[in-house]
Amino acid sequence: MHFKSLTVKNFGPIEDYSVNFLPKGLNIIVGNSATGKTQMYGSLLSLIQGRKVLYFDDESTEASSLTLISEHKNVIQKHEYMYQGKVFSCVFQNIAVSRNITLSSNTSQLLSSRPTFYHGELDISLQEIDITFIASLLANEPKFLDSWSLIKEKYLSQLQYIGKEKIVITSRGAEQALKLLAVISYHSKLNYSSPLILDEALDFIDDQFLNFIYFVLIKYSQKNQVILFSQFGYTDKLKQISCMEFPLLHWRKENRSPIGYNYHSSRNKLLPLEPEKKSEKDKPLIVRYISHSILKDEEYRFVEFKEIKGNNPTDSILSLVDQYIVAYLNENSNHRGRIFWGITDEERKVVGIKLNYKQRDELRKRISEKLGQIQPSLPPSVYRINIEKVYDRELNEIADLCIVEISVEPYQNSYLYSTSKGEVYIKTDGGKKKLSPLELQQEILLRRKN
Repeated sequence: MHFKSLTVKNFGPIEDYSVNFLPKGLNIIVGNSATGKTQMYGSLLSLIQGRKVLYFDDESTEASSLTLISEHKNVIQKHEYMYQGKVFSCVFQNIAVSRNITLSSNTSQLLSSRPTFYHGELDISLQEIDITFIASLLANEPKFLDSWSLIKEKYLSQLQYIGKEKIVITSRGAEQALKLLAVISYHSKLNYSSPLILDEALDFIDDQFLNFIYFVLIKYSQKNQVILFSQFGYTDKLKQISCMEFPLLHWRKENRSPIGYNYHSSRNKLLPLEPEKKSEKDKPLIVRYISHSILKDEEYRFVEFKEIKGNNPTDSILSLVDQYIVAYLNENSNHRGRIFWGITDEERKVVGIKLNYKQRDELRKRISEKLGQIQPSLPPSVYRINIEKVYDRELNEIADLCIVEISVEPYQNSYLYSTSKGEVYIKTDGGKKKLSPLELQQEILLRRKN
């Protein structure tokens, strides 16, 4: 089964958007942060999961509708999902059926051949059969064999000598690449053909692995439809495989729609199916931070390491977090900005921060509140707060020791961003700089010229 087209009206921030999909090949929905990619992803998911993945605005008097056209074994179906005045209606109909096929009028392709959705950072493991499958996609492609050899030697080889309990991956990009390979392999083992739909799948994957992952997706999409929601486009220089981009442009609406995707309802899940449950002993655990180890990643303009030296880590982080986020946003570039608290600046040594469960929960809330006061206001999807565990050299978790990671996606705006105090910062190679009134005017004039 594959999707032929999707039309979304009054869903989340989307007023009216339509797209026709390639049945085979990589379909890429391209857009910057907060342009509605995840809402488009959620519109597809809601056709299967229904109300439990939606939010509702009962004050809206508009009508919302989702229309999906699918095809399976020469049968084309139209699926419509409508909402108005607190009333749902869901219908589907066969609009084209081969004369040689007998099909019940109440058989929905979406339910019988369910697509697989992946959003977030699900932990599923790679087994030997999965490694063999990924290798088969790379057959006769020497251009990407070096990247695959690096992944196998540096990360997958650990599965043998530590009893499949923990994998040490200090790079978030490599971690995300491995998880995506696991999702592709999982989807390949399903006993029916259905689309693979991915959101946020390429987050944090660096240039070292990005082209490799794109190539694996394109090769896999030769036999299975793949729909990817991403900030990054891809140019298929080989011209051997279909790859199409669909920019999200000129569709945003001012008023809130009656329904939209509830971002938190299905995060970190593989839907609608999940892998077989494994015991904690059998499930590999990804370890990113080992106490007193030295990170290979270096500081540069878009990465900052910060060590907490005072007795109040929460206040220390809150005193700087909005300044750095504002500085990254005012960079007006296509690069993600990241700040790591609990890592020394000069040595890049993992020292961690002591935070118990209550303090971690409180920190998340207060950071969100602080960033919510940035002007102009930011959509919550632009930034991400991760609190990662720290382990000792025997890979045992160190109680209440963690690294606080905060990242901000590039988000274009014609205005300069300011903190809750009205202060404007810009990023420099050495950190950040607060603009004086004169420097602020000079920066505005410079941007107008460019």
